[in-house]
Parts: sequence; structure tokens; C-alpha cells
Amino acid sequence: MARSTYRIISLSGVGVGEFDDKATAPPAEERRQILLHLDTGLIKDLKKAAVDLDLSASAIANEAINAWLQERGLRKGLDN
Repeated sequence: MARSTYRIISLSGVGVGEFDDKATAPPAEERRQILLHLDTGLIKDLKKAAVDLDLSASAIANEAINAWLQERGLRKGLDN
């Protein structure tokens, strides 16, 4: 099966990141929980995209946030 790359677009139409269909989440011991308050429409779109792409909402959010931080030179750690 061919790998696909997807571009995440915010509700404002601005691209916020890309991920491929082979993206995997880090092991549970490397993840922590955070509470975010998001717009209702953004949550709806995120959940639909997760189902459509057979990914978790967390995996999509991780990719988008990582890309956003990297674009601004704010990503710390091994990925920098």
C-alpha cells in the first residue's frame, strides 16, 4: 500500500502541519495528558478527520502542534 501525506488545515484555512499515514504515537510512558479548550467546530473536524484517516485525534494533534512549534523555532528536544 502506498504511503499518503496529509496536510492539516486550520479553520482559518492556514496550513498547520503534515503527517503521513504511517505516523505512530510515542509509547504511553512518553506521553502526558493535557486539557485544551477548543472551538466546537475544530473538535468536530478533528474527530471526523481522525475517523476518515484511521488515526487518533491525539496523533493528529501531536503532529500539528509539533509542526507549529518547529515553524517558529520553539520545539525543544530531540526533534529540533
